[in-house]
Amino acid sequence: MDIFNVINTRRSVRRFKDEPLPHEKIMELLQWSVTAASSTNSQPWGFVVIEGKETIEQLSDQVRADLKSLYSGDPSFHRYERWLENPDFNFFFRSHNLILIYGNSDIRFYRESCTLAVSNLMLAAHAMGIGSCWIGFAFHTCNAPEFKRQWQVPPNYELVAVLTLGYKKDHEERTMERKAPLIFNRSEPLEKTH
Repeated sequence: MDIFNVINTRRSVRRFKDEPLPHEKIMELLQWSVTAASSTNSQPWGFVVIEGKETIEQLSDQVRADLKSLYSGDPSFHRYERWLENPDFNFFFRSHNLILIYGNSDIRFYRESCTLAVSNLMLAAHAMGIGSCWIGFAFHTCNAPEFKRQWQVPPNYELVAVLTLGYKKDHEERTMERKAPLIFNRSEPLEKTH
């Protein structure tokens, strides 16, 4: 698959085969991830690799509990109530593999640099037939001090992304309609007004 096809057909995957990725594949994806550009070549990223369906299911239960305590009574969160109240809903879509990307907050622009690493990882995964999905709901849980201590993440590293990984259940490669780029400027800047 050429790079343009990879970019055009990558989609968030929420249906995974009940099959873990080999550890070597995860390490290969991390190698592709760290080839990303970074501000002043700072390479501020660090990773937590979580493997095992049971461990990930327990983490999903913790995410549910944390979200309930954080957002109970918040009307903007009402639309997610069915997930929060359904004990069978898994926030990681029953994947066997998670990668968490943290950035060294002592380094300026660590979030932007780590986001480039995340993008590399997701594109490399898609090129290898591996699905991924960025899970925003897990942010609070996985950036909590007690979680970071448990997984040996230094305190000055802040969470940037949580990715599920797994073999896709569906192999349909489809493109989605995208809006044209929204361009604000004209070919020349506006004249200054005094």
